[in-house]
Amino acid sequence: MEVNVCTAEYIDNLIEQTGWPKHLFEDESKKPRVVDTVEEFVHELLLGSHMDDVVVLKDGLTKLKMWDAIPETFINAVNTSKNVRDFLKKLDPELQKKLKTRLYYAKKGKWKFGEEKELKRDKDGNKVLSIKEKLDALNDFDDIADEHMYVAELRYIDRFRHPLGNDWVRTFLTKDMKDYVTRGEAAAMPYWDRFDEGVFVGAHESGSPLHVDQVSWSNVGKLLGFPIVFDVPCTQQQYTKIFAGTKSWRFGSMEKIHFRSWMTTFASCSQKGAQLNSFPN
Repeated sequence: MEVNVCTAEYIDNLIEQTGWPKHLFEDESKKPRVVDTVEEFVHELLLGSHMDDVVVLKDGLTKLKMWDAIPETFINAVNTSKNVRDFLKKLDPELQKKLKTRLYYAKKGKWKFGEEKELKRDKDGNKVLSIKEKLDALNDFDDIADEHMYVAELRYIDRFRHPLGNDWVRTFLTKDMKDYVTRGEAAAMPYWDRFDEGVFVGAHESGSPLHVDQVSWSNVGKLLGFPIVFDVPCTQQQYTKIFAGTKSWRFGSMEKIHFRSWMTTFASCSQKGAQLNSFPN
């Protein structure tokens, strides 16, 4: 099923629901840098100076021929599910045992700031790792709101050799930008990690809240939907504190919100199939 939701009315409605001022999204200085061709995108990736920047390749999944990077069974489970719990249940039972994820949830009732939790243990206090274990643990709790559930960092539990690059991975994706460029180009980069590459799945009114990414190098993301990315400059003193172990500081009226100004995100975006990040009603 293909749904084109990228209308002006739809975008305005999304912005209104986020609660963020609309002028922030309309400010030209805050918009990402958009490239139109694969050649431009690869050049930016390998040779471009993109510190504190976001570079977007429009309709990138089609141009890069990466629509099959996510297995079809996974996409079918998303497109036929009404929420994240339903999606996880529709994955093959054997796959549920081999995959792990970080599962976030909120309790039923009116959601309040700071009430999102991560499911790490069952009701008896035992750690749960695989999707199968977490689904079983969910059944023990009757106060979890399925509509606010969110899956992050979905990947295999055990590492294996990637069939294309032969590097050790746990990724659920069959290919990415590291496979698109030549092996020599990938090897020439100082560091290119995809060992813990993960898949994220959300639904309407669910998703990852404002946070800093866990890595301090550039990201290449295949995005389906409407993520909000912030690039907030910080001082050298703040930069030093982060690496010294300081995990948070006060920023205006917000506490425990983490920013890293040196992280660059490359987004391979597409309008086609945007419902992959927004379950059908």
